[in-house]
Amino acid sequence: MLVSSAVVLLAWGPRSDWNEALFRISFWMKAAFTATLSLSGYAALLKLARPECTAPLAARAIGTTILVMGITAGLQLALAQPGARLPLVFGATSGICSWLIMALSAPILCGTLLALRFTAPTRLRLTGASAGLTAGALSAAVYAIACDESGMPFVFLWYGLAITAVSLFGAVIGPRLLRW
Repeated sequence: MLVSSAVVLLAWGPRSDWNEALFRISFWMKAAFTATLSLSGYAALLKLARPECTAPLAARAIGTTILVMGITAGLQLALAQPGARLPLVFGATSGICSWLIMALSAPILCGTLLALRFTAPTRLRLTGASAGLTAGALSAAVYAIACDESGMPFVFLWYGLAITAVSLFGAVIGPRLLRW
């Protein structure tokens, strides 16, 4: 995460309205979304790193987080004026946002998978997906330092797309890299 944070700070720096953003609910909703997903993914990893373990509580937390953010995004979209809806979804950076989050997740995912090599997971696909979820959500949190998009539909769609892609990638490579 330190590598990804350094890249964000050196390449883009904090968002231009950082001081004002700290007092907006949208900033904290984005932070809560990424923090809850990363903590839930990490909680799942702690369980899944041991043989024959499951993580139902973490799975419920992940599902609840996605549901709450989806409802929030849907409400914001429904309450917006018709002309404001597309900007809420696409913002100004939808073409690059997910790609940057996925790229920033690479060092986090590599480090997580390397650490998991010293454990004894038996549910390799699920463990890989949890590693991907954790890495994707942490990289989204790091990216949020520079991202000034504040629409919940944008965050739900584009951040969510990147986190999902990294989770799926983790599920694909998990069985290959975590086998013991």
